[in-house]
Amino acid sequence: MRCLKILLMSGYILFSSFSAYYADTLSQSGKTPKDGFLTIGLTGDIMLGRLVNEVITAEGYLYPWGNMIELLTSTDLNIVNLETTLTTSTSRVEKTYNFKADPDKVQSLIAAGTDVCNIANNHILDFDVEGLFETMVTLENAGILYTGAGLNIYKAREPVVVTKNGLTIGIIGCTDNEPGWNAGKNRPGTFYVNVKKPEELLTEIRSLRPWVDILILTIHWGPNMRQKP
Repeated sequence: MRCLKILLMSGYILFSSFSAYYADTLSQSGKTPKDGFLTIGLTGDIMLGRLVNEVITAEGYLYPWGNMIELLTSTDLNIVNLETTLTTSTSRVEKTYNFKADPDKVQSLIAAGTDVCNIANNHILDFDVEGLFETMVTLENAGILYTGAGLNIYKAREPVVVTKNGLTIGIIGCTDNEPGWNAGKNRPGTFYVNVKKPEELLTEIRSLRPWVDILILTIHWGPNMRQKP
């Protein structure tokens, strides 16, 4: 029997809460980790920019994770929302908060065992297309997969598909923030979804579902300081 173990971690760099759901456990099943058993870590917003960037420079790449690092590195697959750019760009978009970390801070993501980033959010274009491009290249060079934004709408909607322990996992990233940042046929941007008109998202889900054992939809949505989108 296949077993899926999901670890849910939420917070802002230092995770504020942790919950775990076990579809089955090794102790109950008598199994050892092998094909069909999968542990997935899911985090909230990971923001490595601004003051955090400076602290990492001073304290090292492991510093932001604190005592969570053992848990983060114990999973088979880690998926995060990367709430910053990784760029040297100075092309700052006019808005209240602009997040960027030096590209070398991708090493913090690597240290935490990050496998996949959702980059569909309201900060991935804080430093315009230049910042988006450098972030994507930085992740690619680090061997970290990403979804939710790209060179055009087709790339932005493109899911990440990985196989771990004999299971195929599909990951779709999207956002309902910054509708003006939505990608077009020839325009870089995000996979923007109007939550009141989710037809495009449903089409992507239905297209991917037959090809994967597990489908994960990671959405960056809703206004600040609210409990509902």
